[in-house]
Amino acid sequence: MRKALLIIAFLFFINRTLPAQTPVWTKFELSFQSTRTYNNPVYDVKDFRVAFAAPSGRVLTVRGFWDGGTDWKVRFLPDETGTWTWKSDCTDKENSGLHNHEGKFDCMANNSGERIFNEGAVGHEAGNYYLSYNNGTPFFWLACTAWNGALKSTEEEWQTNLNQPGIDKFNEWVSVAKTPDNALIVVYIPSEGMIKLANPGKLTYTAQWFNPVTNKYTKAGTGNGAIMEFLHHSGQDVLLLLNKVVE
Repeated sequence: MRKALLIIAFLFFINRTLPAQTPVWTKFELSFQSTRTYNNPVYDVKDFRVAFAAPSGRVLTVRGFWDGGTDWKVRFLPDETGTWTWKSDCTDKENSGLHNHEGKFDCMANNSGERIFNEGAVGHEAGNYYLSYNNGTPFFWLACTAWNGALKSTEEEWQTNLNQPGIDKFNEWVSVAKTPDNALIVVYIPSEGMIKLANPGKLTYTAQWFNPVTNKYTKAGTGNGAIMEFLHHSGQDVLLLLNKVVE
């Protein structure tokens, strides 16, 4: 019995001390428990971040976010194989749950057949006129728009649209939902780019970006032209909320 307990304790120790393993170009997530409760965490904690040191020596800093209650998280996309180290920093130095934690994880090769997990994230390299994977391979952006699909289609029609042959070849999808009187327009925008919306009545709208992961709103300006343009460049999926201005 004693021997069995020693084996269990040893396995528990190994599990706690060995670094986690994450495939390259996939999400690595850290969870933190704040030791303090804030009235308004987003504003009371001025900054919470984690510095990630790559095997090559590069240091990448990622800001964390409040996830409700006393939960905080940091999400990171490693782009090198090997052992990474990390260390947290919080402006509230008295919060031992967020400040001055450190650790490491191993990043291994990705066995996925998807190109984005083998050739890296898609971006725009300065001086080029095209999108490319991290390794420089050009990226062909094939997109589909379903502007009023969520508003006008039945559930059966929507499923038919999603199941049509070749739909899995698209790598972007943009959809719009709105109220009948156009008082509120919601646009789902994956990744980055410019969104253009027709506004034939030249109504005036105030616009906000909403990030469903961080639960944050940021101003996107106003629109009142026949064609309204809004540029999104946060690198995350967001919603564009347009509220009609009542004159």
